[in-house]
Amino acid sequence: RHGSTGRCDRSTEQRDRLETIARILIEKETVGKDDLLRMLDGDPQEVYQEFLEEKKAEEAAIAAKEKADDAESKRARSKRAPKPATTPPKPEVQTE
Repeated sequence: RHGSTGRCDRSTEQRDRLETIARILIEKETVGKDDLLRMLDGDPQEVYQEFLEEKKAEEAAIAAKEKADDAESKRARSKRAPKPATTPPKPEVQTE
């Protein structure tokens, strides 16, 4: 324990900041200079929330593109598929 509660609180706050920065680096792998400065000077949690929102938007865009590509692929396959041959019914010949 530290002699002053303020010192302990400050250490806990710094540890939380470092854990958030580490989480960002692990998930994002690359952090630009501006984001790094914002994390160090401000609240890294804000940068992390922005990262999560960007990641969610990117995943949604990828899913939408995959869905559109699948639909296009199905349309292309249905156009190429040969239509079953239909033969007109033969007239019945009656013999007496």
